[in-house]
Amino acid sequence: MNSSDVNFSLLQSQPNIPPEFFWPENDLTPSEGDLNLPIIDMSGFLNGDEAETQRAAKSVREACMTHGTFLVINHGFKSGMAEKTLDISSLFFGLPKDEKLKAYRTPERPALVSSNNLSKCE
Repeated sequence: MNSSDVNFSLLQSQPNIPPEFFWPENDLTPSEGDLNLPIIDMSGFLNGDEAETQRAAKSVREACMTHGTFLVINHGFKSGMAEKTLDISSLFFGLPKDEKLKAYRTPERPALVSSNNLSKCE
């Protein structure tokens, strides 16, 4: 993976990134070239293929043990989902504190959540 393959456009829209999120220049080590990330293909898992699911699980384990990270392809996330998630979280964190506190949850005040993962109507 080349640094030119990384999309930094989301960071460009963030005007006030605190300085503590930047690594000091004098502590940076020179790059040793491109990082060859393990690529995990999730299409078999999403299609219910047991052998492909086992292969993907093994690949994730190996990638975590050898690299500590990996790239997932064919994951089923629609294009633009990350940007929409960032937009929505920015709206939430831009709310006044008293509004954000309405979402605060504790064991005594649990969140009530509902979801489904239906992708096809049969």
